[in-house]
Amino acid sequence: MKRALAVAALLGCTGSLGCLSFKQVGITKDPITVSETVPLVCLDSNVQKGGGRQAVLTEGTLRGKPSVAIDGVLTIGFSYAFTEATPVDGNAAFVGQECLPRYDGVVCDRGLYLRTKNRRFFVYWAAVEMTSDAAAQKAITDTTPAEMMKRPDVARLVEKLGAIDLDDETAAAMAELSKARNARKKWNLVKLASGVALQQLGPVAGGKVSAELGKRAKELGKDMTDAALSPEVDQEDLALIAAHPKLADLFLLDGFGTVCAGPLSYPK
Repeated sequence: MKRALAVAALLGCTGSLGCLSFKQVGITKDPITVSETVPLVCLDSNVQKGGGRQAVLTEGTLRGKPSVAIDGVLTIGFSYAFTEATPVDGNAAFVGQECLPRYDGVVCDRGLYLRTKNRRFFVYWAAVEMTSDAAAQKAITDTTPAEMMKRPDVARLVEKLGAIDLDDETAAAMAELSKARNARKKWNLVKLASGVALQQLGPVAGGKVSAELGKRAKELGKDMTDAALSPEVDQEDLALIAAHPKLADLFLLDGFGTVCAGPLSYPK
């Protein structure tokens, strides 16, 4: 969606026919008045292909109302202030979305923040709802935060987040896992680049040195590229999750893309 926004900006779209029109509910780009900044660590839902990262949660107010802002959840950048608080079992919750209606459906970036007694959780996920009906699309894009909280997928996330027991030991393990997966994801990018280079080298080596060398270089490059695009779960990850079973709960939040928890930061 952000890429589409950039395209619209480059084209100089100002709302005229043919321009992309995003609908925001419960979120804004406006800066909030800061009362507290909290470090988060994040995990992607796909344990095989996902990575980890650090993010920042800012709690404060906007136009006199409680608000939270999130920065760094996605590598492409995710920076919104969530402005509509909803009490959930005595805890503060915020939910919001940015949607782009298309001819065949609606594409949405969605976020949910929940503060429990000892932890703050933020969940990001993308969703595509297929419908070409204009009224149905309007109902999706114009839903209020209070109505979003009642959606089955959001209500399920709230319930599961509220039940997570992220004690100090498990929280430290989450930070360790996030850091390890982030480092491995960077290594996978190196392998991907090296694999592409070797595949390109193959035909050159075949012509200048030997056909066999060229073939082996190309095969090795393909293996490295495939490994980078579909890395296996590291055994250290499995051992860490087995040693801290509560970590598994973070991967059982149906439909989410990234889950963050705090106050947490990477181990030194």
